[in-house]
Amino acid sequence: MFVLAGMLILGALNLFFNLAAATRFSSIGCLWWVLPVAIFLVGITALVKPSTIASAPLFIIGWGMMAYGMVDLVNTIKIHRCRKAFEKAQQGNDEADVVTIEEITDEPEEK
Repeated sequence: MFVLAGMLILGALNLFFNLAAATRFSSIGCLWWVLPVAIFLVGITALVKPSTIASAPLFIIGWGMMAYGMVDLVNTIKIHRCRKAFEKAQQGNDEADVVTIEEITDEPEEK
């Protein structure tokens, strides 16, 4: 049980780091942070005070791990889409700069 609770805590920390890294590409709303916090709290509770969930600790940890898997999958898809959009926008800006430079060099010089 302690090993599974530790894995749940590490998974929640992974979600936090992924969301923090995604803030470079887009804004992340507060709702995206709720489930990683809940997963982290379930892991801490199972690790520190397992008597709180004494009726079914493995059941609760199992549901927490399933929730972690779903949240990680959705976050990965969303972050991938945001990163692609960010890279496309950056590439569009770079191409616009190139066009601007070409337009400047193609202009006839005034005498």
